[in-house]
Amino acid sequence: MQLVISALLHPDAITLVLSPLKRLQNTTVEELSKFRGVRAVAVNSDMHHDFAEWTSIKNGDRNLILTEVERQGESRGERTPADVAGDSDGDVVGM
Repeated sequence: MQLVISALLHPDAITLVLSPLKRLQNTTVEELSKFRGVRAVAVNSDMHHDFAEWTSIKNGDRNLILTEVERQGESRGERTPADVAGDSDGDVVGM
């Protein structure tokens, strides 16, 4: 419930939630989508090449991002979906 409150109280801000399991992330996104004003997305390995979703995040269409702890600070020297989406300054949250 705290996730919903944060997203509803600050609809123009991004709430970042670290969640250990992809299955839990996906279930949470499904449940939170029932609340008006909550625009949640799960950022995990299943989404790596979903450029439309990365563009949606970049454009501010999402206000609640669930991601894995392992993805924080991830750097392999490869182009990220954010790079491909044209975000050269790296301001996409949850990478």
